[in-house]
Amino acid sequence: MKTIFGKCFVVLAVSLIAISRVPSADAADANKTPKYTAQQGAGIGRLAEVLKLTPEQTDKLSKNREDVSLRAKDLREKLLTAQNELKTEFDKPGFNKAKIDSLTADIKNLVGRQIQNRIDGLIAMKQILSPEQFTKITNSKINSRSGERKTPGNPAKR
Repeated sequence: MKTIFGKCFVVLAVSLIAISRVPSADAADANKTPKYTAQQGAGIGRLAEVLKLTPEQTDKLSKNREDVSLRAKDLREKLLTAQNELKTEFDKPGFNKAKIDSLTADIKNLVGRQIQNRIDGLIAMKQILSPEQFTKITNSKINSRSGERKTPGNPAKR
């Protein structure tokens, strides 16, 4: 019994610490303009050159990126709201465990939907690109995540 309670307490404590470090919805509203829009637009142009994309592929990729970004933004806002509600409910002196369980389930669902959104975007990208183009872009992303910072057509920056 003590170990189950201890594990639950640790999970709850870690969740609360994570929630307290998430920026508030007000801070997100203050920065309405996307941070990397110009860089992303330039990235598609560079990718179009390097991967030799057709204009149709470029349009489809841009639309896919917009759709995925809009869904991600919506899910992120819902997640922040749910996390703030959970924090508020937990901070109450007489908190409602059923409400906390419900909010926790909502947060799990939203995180799952975020992952599914990313997967859907990758599937759509794979359907738009040829197998060679997809392999090239996937390998460049893997290299950049390993710290080499390679992009298709650009040598590693040192």
